[in-house]
Amino acid sequence: SGLALTSCEDEFTEADAIAAQDSTLTALKRLENDNAVALDELNHEQEMAFAMYQDSLERLGPIVNYSVMVIAGGSVNTNARTEGEMFAEGATVTVVQGGVSREATTNVGGVATFGDLRIGEAVITVQAPDHTTVTYTTSLGDPSFDTQQDNVETTVPLFPTTVAAGASEVSGVAWAELNLLNDMPEFAEGAIVRATVSVAGALNAYGVNFGGSSKGEIRTASYSDLVVTDTVDAQGRYSLIIPNGNADNGNGIPIDVEFLPFEAQQTYAAFEGDTVAIVTRDVIFGSDASDGEHIDNDIPSMFIEIGAPTGSASGFALTTEPQRTSLSFYSFYELDNRGSGYEVGDRFNFSDDPDEVAAYIEVDDVNDDGAITDWFLVNNGAEYSTAPSLSQDGDASGSGASFIFLFRTVYDVMISNEGTGYWDIPEVRVSTTEEENGILVEDAFDLEISFDTELLAGKIKDDSGDETDNIITTVTSSSTPQITVIPLERRQATIPFDQFGVNEDGEFGFGNDGSDIDFDFDDDDEGIDAGAGYLTSPTIIIKSIGENMGSGATITANVEDGEIVELFITNPGSGYLSDLNDTEEPDVETVDQFSQLDGDSEPTLKPASSNPNYNFYYDTGAIKQ
Repeated sequence: SGLALTSCEDEFTEADAIAAQDSTLTALKRLENDNAVALDELNHEQEMAFAMYQDSLERLGPIVNYSVMVIAGGSVNTNARTEGEMFAEGATVTVVQGGVSREATTNVGGVATFGDLRIGEAVITVQAPDHTTVTYTTSLGDPSFDTQQDNVETTVPLFPTTVAAGASEVSGVAWAELNLLNDMPEFAEGAIVRATVSVAGALNAYGVNFGGSSKGEIRTASYSDLVVTDTVDAQGRYSLIIPNGNADNGNGIPIDVEFLPFEAQQTYAAFEGDTVAIVTRDVIFGSDASDGEHIDNDIPSMFIEIGAPTGSASGFALTTEPQRTSLSFYSFYELDNRGSGYEVGDRFNFSDDPDEVAAYIEVDDVNDDGAITDWFLVNNGAEYSTAPSLSQDGDASGSGASFIFLFRTVYDVMISNEGTGYWDIPEVRVSTTEEENGILVEDAFDLEISFDTELLAGKIKDDSGDETDNIITTVTSSSTPQITVIPLERRQATIPFDQFGVNEDGEFGFGNDGSDIDFDFDDDDEGIDAGAGYLTSPTIIIKSIGENMGSGATITANVEDGEIVELFITNPGSGYLSDLNDTEEPDVETVDQFSQLDGDSEPTLKPASSNPNYNFYYDTGAIKQ
């Protein structure tokens, strides 16, 4: 059970529910109507905006009727436009102006028409099967005209992209000197061939104004497929299908054919020091190679190899022997301590020489304390080969005096071994100990013995005229000098390539043209070395670089004083080449035409012409840096 408080004013009846539902449906209907009105208003606003745009165009000038005449440039049914034009029926023409795109198809006369266009720029695209597509801009009409209607026309050619439709096929062979050691070039596999038809050239060939500003004239244009390329294959072949057309002259439109630079490996002969070697390096072929290092074509197919000197110069040796000299000649002496109590006439005695004769020092003056103030050396006929000792005489009255004494021995230099195999007098180096201002210092100098010796049959003999065996008697030293004989240099002779060559009969010879049979060595000439240490004529070999490049040549040499003075050809041989690297343009007989095209070559071909041979020779290229 429960208790409920009610009022008749708050009671919600069935009638009230129905009334509320009707009210909701009415509101939804009103909202739907409002949306429809808003949509209508939006559509109306858009229509009004477009109408206002059309009105604004109308206020700028007259209505333009525009027609596009499309010519099938590659028609094979006519030889020249002057004999009758072949129009492109069925081409699709699209005009875009003011954000609105319109499309039409050309009729049997090749014309597509458009009405109700307005003054201003328009963008037009024309396309047809098996032809290039062109997109161009033009001006439709002149706003200064008072007429309500203007007619504008543009003529535009399309060019075929297949031979069946009238394109031209250009093909040929490309060569490059990939191996300079043979007589024929190789195929330039990998090179790119490019054909280009310029937009201006194509339109001008049809008398179409390009770049103008008058109504209907083409201001700017872009064609598809006007640049085509192909890569030379392993057989040297390439083929290009080039868009073409019957120009006013009936010969087709200009085509720019280019063989682009390419890089490949090349085998050739190169100088390597005194020899020639076969090398393989990366080479750039084409216009980019104009400033590079090019192959040397003046390389003979052989080189001369002169054998090294044989035998050896050895055994020559010198020795020294001390000589007896007076102390006053080469010795140094001075008073170190004056002492005291000495009298004039007191002596200091040196030890005896081998003949039992002794030199001495005698006091010549003293001061009041008996200190020695002056003295002198008396040789007394004594001669020493080694340093004598010095002692105070027993009769001397003073004490404490001492002397500094440095003795230098004079040495004779003599030949102890004449040696064998010498072709020249060697240099001699002497190391000594010398006195300088009372101090012993080491010294070294070159000893000239060439005036006191002579060379006979490879032996070095005494030629001093002295009855003894000594050749030099001026070496002095405070110790035994050290003498070193410097070995003679043995050097292999060389002759540079520019000193020999090949005559017109393929025979080896001296001189650039190979016309001389002998060669005099002159070391004053650059690159020529007569060598050193040759006692007999060396072995001389003329080496060919490869097979079938010459053989049979022989040379002999005359030798004097260890040097090669002259070469004589005893057999000139045969089959030698003066220019091993073949850099001449070859005579290719495997094709109908051999022409060297470059970036300026512009052949004009009739439409649908097929397989004209445009062959290209890349030459020798330049070494890649």
